[in-house]
Amino acid sequence: MNIFAYGTLMYPELLAQLTKKEWQMTPATLHGYRRCILLKEGFGSSPIIVPDKNASVTGKILYNVDPEIFNLLDAYECLDQGIYARKSVTAICKNSNSIIDVECYEAGSSDITFGGIWNQAQFESAYYEHFKTHIIPEFLSEYFSS
Repeated sequence: MNIFAYGTLMYPELLAQLTKKEWQMTPATLHGYRRCILLKEGFGSSPIIVPDKNASVTGKILYNVDPEIFNLLDAYECLDQGIYARKSVTAICKNSNSIIDVECYEAGSSDITFGGIWNQAQFESAYYEHFKTHIIPEFLSEYFSS
């Protein structure tokens, strides 16, 4: 199975830190969604996508994700808390214009609050290092201790 990554998972260094694996990724577009900022304490400048038939989101496709990695990513994306939900969709590969079946993490059923459009440059300058040095290590520590 494949994943459409549009936020922290589309950064090779963060993804490798999280999964302990290097990934083949291809630029892609997901139509029918809008990327916003998740407004929830402890989530920094995390993006979240919400359905919007007039919008599209750019990101990357991660190929051949195995069930063990899906379990890890489901926990990272807080599926058990309803923050995000995993959904099967199709994305368009930028390099070939081919349509690829993917899973994506969209806004879940929880009481989600989101703000304006997620700013990738702002994330990179203000939050990237925090994810690398705090968010991901703390998540991994909790995930593997339970």
